[in-house]
Amino acid sequence: MNLNNFTIKAQEAVAAAQQLAFNQQNQQIETAHLLKALIDDENNSIEFLLKKNDVNISFIDQKLKEILSKIPTSSGEGGQIISREVNQSVLKAGSYLKDFGDEFITPEHLLMALLNNNDAVSHLLKDAGLIEKHLKNQSSKFARVPLPTHKPAKIPISL
Repeated sequence: MNLNNFTIKAQEAVAAAQQLAFNQQNQQIETAHLLKALIDDENNSIEFLLKKNDVNISFIDQKLKEILSKIPTSSGEGGQIISREVNQSVLKAGSYLKDFGDEFITPEHLLMALLNNNDAVSHLLKDAGLIEKHLKNQSSKFARVPLPTHKPAKIPISL
């Protein structure tokens, strides 16, 4: 996973998922960790998108707690690794770049990828009322701000 292909907000979500897994002594970063990180970040669009799609966020929070509590723990000093499902989600998120004309993976791409996995988190999102077509429609309405591509100016130094 190359985090250079992620927006800062998506990088923060992955880091928060890793921290959540660490805090819970989970060896693997699971899709539930990633979804929890996305929802808990008040400075991204995920909660807004979920509300806009009439998704029951309190239902998701409650079920996420149950899923997270069932993840096996380990008592070691080893670092967290991403699970197969998270890896698949990241790959799927990358495949959405072309659809949206984006250069970087965003939290919205990650949410769509989580929705399209075939795991407990995907089923949870669907049970809470999230529909891919509506999510894509709402996500495409967000303005994409291009990142600056200019090089810093060289300032001559006089001696």
